[in-house]
Amino acid sequence: MGTREIHQATASGTFDAQLFPKLIDEHLRCVLEVGEAISLEPGEPLFQEGKGSADFYVVLEGRLKVTQRVSDEDQVLAVHEAGEFTGAADMLTGDAASATGRALEPTRVVRLGIDELRQLIGDCPELGSIILRAITQRSNTEFALALQKEKMAALGKLAAGLAHELNNPAAAAGRAADALLQALERFDGLASRILTPTLFRTDDGAPAPPDDGFQALRATVERALADGDGDPLEVSDREDALVDYLEAQGDDDPYCSASSLASGGVTAGTLDALLTRIEPERRQEVVAWTAADVELRRLAHDLAEATGRISGLVQAMKAYSFLDQGGRGEVDLHRGLRHTATILGHKLRSKSLSLELHLAEDVPFVSGYGGELNQVWTNLIHNAIQALEEDGTITLDTAIEGSDVLVRVTDNGPGIPDEVQGRIFEPFFTTKAVGEGTGLGLEAVRRIVVDRHGGTIRFSSRPGFTAFEVRLPIAPPISSGDQP
Repeated sequence: MGTREIHQATASGTFDAQLFPKLIDEHLRCVLEVGEAISLEPGEPLFQEGKGSADFYVVLEGRLKVTQRVSDEDQVLAVHEAGEFTGAADMLTGDAASATGRALEPTRVVRLGIDELRQLIGDCPELGSIILRAITQRSNTEFALALQKEKMAALGKLAAGLAHELNNPAAAAGRAADALLQALERFDGLASRILTPTLFRTDDGAPAPPDDGFQALRATVERALADGDGDPLEVSDREDALVDYLEAQGDDDPYCSASSLASGGVTAGTLDALLTRIEPERRQEVVAWTAADVELRRLAHDLAEATGRISGLVQAMKAYSFLDQGGRGEVDLHRGLRHTATILGHKLRSKSLSLELHLAEDVPFVSGYGGELNQVWTNLIHNAIQALEEDGTITLDTAIEGSDVLVRVTDNGPGIPDEVQGRIFEPFFTTKAVGEGTGLGLEAVRRIVVDRHGGTIRFSSRPGFTAFEVRLPIAPPISSGDQP
């Protein structure tokens, strides 16, 4: 990409210096002097939720995954590597283990009971200070995350109810729009058969056979409506030309008809091709009737488009929040990115921002939690929106890199200041004004990507360029296997 890599977050908890501090060799020697060394095979439990008394553990080698049972599903709380510790909070409160710890690979840990931990803190006060700070920080983080989960659960219920309530009237309005368009087709067919013999004349004044003038004009209108509003300048130019033409035809109110006709893609030339076959004294009423027909069609198309957008938003909201499913499953990342872009569309439009999607072909599904990954895309895109001035650009790219799927969110904003780049994944750290952010957005992104999905997240930033790269394993990561 032409930029230097600034930071990388991995399962080691690089950015959680307070939450997951790494003990130095001197501290580890102190731990080994008072504790019991234990070796674990992959998948072997070290401690289990709700069972036995809690102990304090320090990882010497390998990795230890800590999970907690929530709603019949094991939620990953952390993946501890060499030098990190766990279990202190439960030990100090005297409760049984509040989570389950399993080895992800051949792992060695040191176990300390309450008496050994007291001796360790007495022999090494500096280590005691590190442990107590981590306990306090973890307690604060767990409280904030619990609050966030409650809010997300409430939002999910609200979204489900809103989706249900919106879907019924939207579907009814969509059916009404379709019926209106079909009625207009029948109306046009009847009008052509009834009016054509009395409207069209040959050069000698005799009634003309049915003419395709109306059909040609209608086809022009349908094409214009299908293409959308069109360039406002072109519409304005068409309207001015129609006003001049209708004034020349002696129309009493050319502006009224010209506006409707121009919005339907009708040009002065198209209208003239129709009117030249009609008796002069009938042309003004034909123009008024044609303008009314165009206006009705435009309104029917607007209604169909509006109800279609409502239904699309409802479906996007349901898919975004994965209301109809739960737990780990096969996740279509492209679908999630598109639905997230739809949900955030109003924020993009409010600042006239562009969102470009460059999605690679044949990107496979990944094993994961769709709703949580959508939170990742939401946070990354929302942060980019907040960083950009008007007319900025956000780009979403995907690619296959080895055994991973890469999702990159790039923006051309001012960049992340150098002095805060090392802290952006820390819990509660935010550069926003008071009341505008909790500092949990990027911390939640790191936790979902790294702890929940065994992936990595990196970012590069300089003025005019910021890119967040999320890599997710195509096959389920070893840390995702929840064994009994």
